[in-house]
Amino acid sequence: MDLDLGPLIRQSQQQRVWDFLSDAQVAGIPMVAQGKVVDEAPESGYYQAPTLLRDVPVMHRLAPRRNLRPRALRDEIQR
Repeated sequence: MDLDLGPLIRQSQQQRVWDFLSDAQVAGIPMVAQGKVVDEAPESGYYQAPTLLRDVPVMHRLAPRRNLRPRALRDEIQR
């Protein structure tokens, strides 16, 4: 099993991930697992430890955006 994970493409993407995780923490969304960035990772990369969240509310910005929401909710969001 390949468990390698590369860096994010740029600092702004790393900040975006940090903002998502911060929003999850404020919303009380449980973090059920978090990996770690290995000590050997280059300091010049934009690394984020893999993180698994649970019970993300359907309307939270972390929830999947594809057509997984009920039709009535999708219609309301688009208005």
